[in-house]
Amino acid sequence: NKEIKSLANKLEISHKQTDTLRTKLDKVRESHRHELSSLESTIDDLNAELEVNRPRVAQLETQIEQMELQVASMKTKNNKLENEVYDLTEFKTTNEIMSTKLQDVEITITTLMRKHGELMLKSKKQEDSLKAAAAERERKILEIALLEEKLRASTVQEHEELVKAILAQEEDIRGVLDRIRM
Repeated sequence: NKEIKSLANKLEISHKQTDTLRTKLDKVRESHRHELSSLESTIDDLNAELEVNRPRVAQLETQIEQMELQVASMKTKNNKLENEVYDLTEFKTTNEIMSTKLQDVEITITTLMRKHGELMLKSKKQEDSLKAAAAERERKILEIALLEEKLRASTVQEHEELVKAILAQEEDIRGVLDRIRM
């Protein structure tokens, strides 16, 4: 009778330990779910930021293409004007007019080239910024993957330890039951 009470107490303690282990496992799982949710939210935020910047980059690329077309057009005009100057060198008045036109064209080309340079610089800065954001995003994705792997490994290890503990308790209970039956 004393032995049965002792075994019953051990069985009750074993049940309490199992409940405690289950509670700890549930808390760990909930913590992991919360952390994963937070990381997924961060990824969503970074993807949204990347999507916001894409139209601006496309707009800058379009502006660069337009400026390049304008520069090519201005170079063509410049070539035509130079030919006209050559043909009209005999006429002093015409030459002065053409000289003024060429100066205007050069100023326009210089202005366009300066603007083109500025746009190229802005585009390069935007591209560098996007590359940095993409690299940061990739780094965070890798961090998330590493954290997920750690969480998986930790959960698997905890699960194995819990299973071993439960099996050991089950073995103890069988031993007790075997003694009771004898």
